[in-house]
Amino acid sequence: MPFLYHVTYLHRLGSIAAIGLQADQARTFGQAYGFHTGGRTFMTGPAGVGFWASRYEDHAPDDPQEGWVPVVLRVDVEELPLEVDEIGSRDARAPSFFTTARVEPDRLEVWDGVWIPVDESDPDQMIEDAMDAAEVEEVEGEHDAWGEPLVIYWMDHDLFIPPLRAEP
Repeated sequence: MPFLYHVTYLHRLGSIAAIGLQADQARTFGQAYGFHTGGRTFMTGPAGVGFWASRYEDHAPDDPQEGWVPVVLRVDVEELPLEVDEIGSRDARAPSFFTTARVEPDRLEVWDGVWIPVDESDPDQMIEDAMDAAEVEEVEGEHDAWGEPLVIYWMDHDLFIPPLRAEP
């Protein structure tokens, strides 16, 4: 069974488990890719996962409690209509593809230390695991809008990134 990989944020797993990946809900990285992403779901080979995961990490707000942590989905692409993503392949320096078709949840697995079906994942537990893995730093003398001490979370953004080997 051939696989490609899709990077997204942890907080999206619930809806992905329910409806799969829908191209009309594509998220963009602002103006840089906006012209290219509409109506497409993007995937990459093993060699491109690190690049896309780092892009998601770079664009995540500092709000880990809300699930702004990159996760990787493994996509069964057998008989899925794919087109080569020349821009993504160039940027990631790895084969990248897109589909305009909906990707059903039963084609998706998420990395949580092992590959598990996305509809069996527990996003709340994964957020808790991400928080437990984070280094926490209290900023001395600073407080948030509620008067609580300001805390910075140094996330382990690799927690849900599988150890993939690039194609030869």
